[in-house]
Amino acid sequence: MALPKTEKQIRKGTPQVGNPPFKQIHAHSTGNPDSTAQNEADFMQTKDLTTGFYTHVVGNGRVIQVAPVNQGCWDVGGDWNSDGYASIELIESHKTRAEFEKDYKNYIDLLRKAAKNAGVAIKVDSGETGILSHNYCSLNQPNSKSDHVDPYPYLAKWGISQAQFKKDVESGQVGNGNNQPRQIAVDGQWGSDCTKRLQEYFGTKPIDGVISGQIKTRANENVYAAEWGTGGSNVVRAIQKQLGLAQDGNIGPGTVKAMQKHYGTTQDGIISPISDMVKEMQKALNNDQF
Repeated sequence: MALPKTEKQIRKGTPQVGNPPFKQIHAHSTGNPDSTAQNEADFMQTKDLTTGFYTHVVGNGRVIQVAPVNQGCWDVGGDWNSDGYASIELIESHKTRAEFEKDYKNYIDLLRKAAKNAGVAIKVDSGETGILSHNYCSLNQPNSKSDHVDPYPYLAKWGISQAQFKKDVESGQVGNGNNQPRQIAVDGQWGSDCTKRLQEYFGTKPIDGVISGQIKTRANENVYAAEWGTGGSNVVRAIQKQLGLAQDGNIGPGTVKAMQKHYGTTQDGIISPISDMVKEMQKALNNDQF
């Protein structure tokens, strides 16, 4: 498994909640749209453990172990607290699809590795053994006092259904054919399909193939997906943020020049009907980059 090196920032004095053999791995997401993996690891050093604790955090290309495994956790709010070999959190602050997919693969691989180390079956949300989501635990464990549904709402934001999560965990094939980026034509024309791929990559809403709220100028008149008006576009704001620009959501000459510089093409501040810059952007998107 191609996991990054697991960093150790282990809280001392975490309680022994259950006794081996442990038959479950618990899958969570943090519920915090602003925190990094380091934030979550630091939080574990001082938090009131009686309000819950976890063993690992996955995010920002890192895996951080924050508590010992093989002793249970107060993490699912019911009797299955005492059955958890490991409790693994995925951050919820990804800004781009590329960032999410990298951490998602690490999350899947760590869930599988923990199950193997615990000697439990790699099966998801099936009975009382295996890899169980917090959502499944809330609904099925005895004496449940939890209404948490993670990690499914956050995964759904990135197009991962419960069925897909189950398939990915049980097959271990994430990033090996079933999660490849959708391919678009490299034709130099900034149309609807290119825009949808940008919206998918940056995780902006809606994914409708429209660059909304654009003030028409020579710079953007050949953006075929543009909708003329005011207010700007969420995906353009994401592009501007990526390039370190003011985020007004409008494809003006400054934004175009910055994109041309980013892709190493002529910096004239104008998107031509068939644009070299757009071709380079389309190539990058087909490689799951920007």
